[in-house]
Amino acid sequence: MKEASASIDRREVIYQSLTRPFSFFSPFEGEEFAAMLWAMESVTAAERLHLSKQLVDQRCRYAVCGGVDCEEWHDAIDKVRPDDPLVITTWHEGQSTNDVAQFFAECTTCDVFEPVRFVVLTIGAGAVLGESPRKAVSRYFRTSRNSEA
Repeated sequence: MKEASASIDRREVIYQSLTRPFSFFSPFEGEEFAAMLWAMESVTAAERLHLSKQLVDQRCRYAVCGGVDCEEWHDAIDKVRPDDPLVITTWHEGQSTNDVAQFFAECTTCDVFEPVRFVVLTIGAGAVLGESPRKAVSRYFRTSRNSEA
């Protein structure tokens, strides 16, 4: 499932939920983007590597990993990235969706990459403890849906 939010602050956010068989297609057609991966269940190492390669090959430049096995997601993306140093990864073990969403919105800019395109990926069909990634992320991006008039 894919759903977009129209941005009023120059940033575009796309929400996707992925279930087995996991497959990612960038909504940005070759443009660089930042991704927040929120894993809701454990996946196999092969599934994680496959999805990580798809993200990197489709120009994910910053991956913020949270939820179940988030350090393994971080490591998988690092493993499949090319020698290009511009694939940055972080993991946020034990952090709330709100804390990870805030980091995603406010801390993914660096000297050589300022994202304007963002993908929020919910991996798997498990239950979310606490707030959903979508609700948490929407708090930090000014969109026509959640801005005050």
